[in-house]
Amino acid sequence: MPPLWGVAHGQWAGVFFLPAWAFVDNVVRGGRSFGVWSAVLGAAMVIATLTLQVVFAMNADKIAWSRAAADVPFEIYLRRQRYWALGSLLMAVRMAAWIYAYISRYGTALPAK
Repeated sequence: MPPLWGVAHGQWAGVFFLPAWAFVDNVVRGGRSFGVWSAVLGAAMVIATLTLQVVFAMNADKIAWSRAAADVPFEIYLRRQRYWALGSLLMAVRMAAWIYAYISRYGTALPAK
């Protein structure tokens, strides 16, 4: 959950991933007027967003630890990160359950037009 973890650890770049994915979703779903270029643009945006998120994930924990190293022992930092991982997993399970319930009720993930 980059937006929550990022804010809590001073990594404000993580806040921008949720709006970036919403923008990419709107481009991919709503950009049918440009034909094949919509698919190319959508694929390029998905790849760019995924790449930025992977780079963020690879470096953010190191930066967060370097900020916390003066105040918190490493063992306590690792324990807190395990709590973050567990909380993120629980949130992902809840979101998946909500999506499943929504699709079960309405029959589709897309709203009717």
